[in-house]
Amino acid sequence: VSTATVSISNASRLGGGDVYFRRLFYTDACRRIDLVAGYQFSRINQDLTFRSSRISVDSAGSIPVDTVVDVEDLFATKNEFHAGEIGLLAEYDRGFLTWSLLAKVGLGRMRQRVSIDGETSVTVPGQSAVVTDQGLLALDTNIGEYSQSVFAVSPEVALTAAYHLNHAVDLTVGYSFIYWNRVAQPSAQIDTALNTTQIAGT
Repeated sequence: VSTATVSISNASRLGGGDVYFRRLFYTDACRRIDLVAGYQFSRINQDLTFRSSRISVDSAGSIPVDTVVDVEDLFATKNEFHAGEIGLLAEYDRGFLTWSLLAKVGLGRMRQRVSIDGETSVTVPGQSAVVTDQGLLALDTNIGEYSQSVFAVSPEVALTAAYHLNHAVDLTVGYSFIYWNRVAQPSAQIDTALNTTQIAGT
């Protein structure tokens, strides 16, 4: 009936930072534990795009041969997290090596924005293209922009080891884990129950 190509692209961008104050809670000859409190900011943006192009090749079909149907669906999400944070920072000093463990949690507001858009272009040989503002998954029933603010929690754990090469230089290696419990993602915005009567070019 037709030949076609399909492509799917997914882009993710993550950024953020925090600032906190330390207050001594416990110390001895080798160990130190601080209470930490401060502010945390994170931004998590994702785009999911579907593109397809098909050409009619069936001379006996209802669609003229060489008719080109281009379809694009875009699902984009933006998340901004503003939170206060509290936690503990523990350090263990062995002279030439210092271990640090940071454990904290951010409590605040996640601002979520979702954008859904689609376009279908049908080009019959010898005629101008007919463009419709909907795709295959992005239809009249869900196209648009939506936003909400929700309460979110973001725990974080970071383990670091610093090797003291001399009095002025440290070699540091570590691992950090951070989690957000409320993030709007593009894949969750897709309604897979298609209404084929709304799909252009069929």
